[in-house]
Amino acid sequence: MLKKEEPTEPPTESVSRMKEEGLSQDQITQNLERDKYDQRQISDAMNQADIKQEVRGPYQQSAMNQIEKEAPVPLAMQRQQEEPAPQEPRTVELAPSQPQQAEYPEMERTMKDQVEELVESVVGEKWDELISGLGNISLWKEKVRDEITSIKQELLRLEKRFENLHQSVLGKVTDYSKDVGSIGVEMKALEQVLGKIITPLTTNIKELSKITNKLKTKRK
Repeated sequence: MLKKEEPTEPPTESVSRMKEEGLSQDQITQNLERDKYDQRQISDAMNQADIKQEVRGPYQQSAMNQIEKEAPVPLAMQRQQEEPAPQEPRTVELAPSQPQQAEYPEMERTMKDQVEELVESVVGEKWDELISGLGNISLWKEKVRDEITSIKQELLRLEKRFENLHQSVLGKVTDYSKDVGSIGVEMKALEQVLGKIITPLTTNIKELSKITNKLKTKRK
């Protein structure tokens, strides 16, 4: 048995149709998951359907207003408008015929169909313009996601370099402290050595001075 291939494009039209049928977002998601769509495709389709609905709203209202202005006035209404106002009230009123009563629902359905066709045409054109300007939204989002990932990786590399530099500076400071400590120890050792040398030398100089003084005294 052949395995059903998973769809690759976001189901925008399916989402729009289910929203028009009154399904909730959870119900739409469950239906699409049964059709093997993943969460990314479902999210993209939801967003695109919302955009199309926002584009459709103003054009639908404008088209309805335009068609109402251009709609033909029924023949019976035209005759009533052309007839002069009666001078005296009439006592007998004629009931409207059945075809005239059926004329208004039929006209309303025709106007609604015209509005839907016009709106679908305009929305389709605007949607094509939007897609051609942005390109495929899924590919665009994937490209943005890749760029964000690259930026994160670059930030991690910079952070690693900064950490290495920080460790290097700390190492240099530690080595400098060790060198200063070693110099201090060597200075103390040298001081002790000089003390050992200078003390006997001082004693010898003092004794030599005494001997010199004695010799000078004897000569006198």
